[in-house]
Amino acid sequence: MLASFKWQNATVNTAKYPLLTSDRPIIMSNGLIQPDAHIVLPISPRRLFIATKNDETFQSFREMNPNELAQAVNNQVSQQAHKFVFDCDESQLRFVANRLGKRVWSSPLG
Repeated sequence: MLASFKWQNATVNTAKYPLLTSDRPIIMSNGLIQPDAHIVLPISPRRLFIATKNDETFQSFREMNPNELAQAVNNQVSQQAHKFVFDCDESQLRFVANRLGKRVWSSPLG
């Protein structure tokens, strides 16, 4: 099924904060059969891997404000982390501390 998805990447170069990663960094929609199914993975401080079932879903990511997209990804990555969240520096330490391990699994699109 994943082989049929469109694999692309997106950058958030203008976002205020860089992307975080964690010991559970994969963000996916609720079910991969749905028309808007997707998988998102931060692959660098400013780049995301995005696999979508259709072009419209990928376009939804591209149309998001870079700050909002980075914050949504960082929020999910921090909340679903089990023990570790990784950043380039300590600028998001408080952000992570307020969310670490809440175990909320969902998508940046909602």
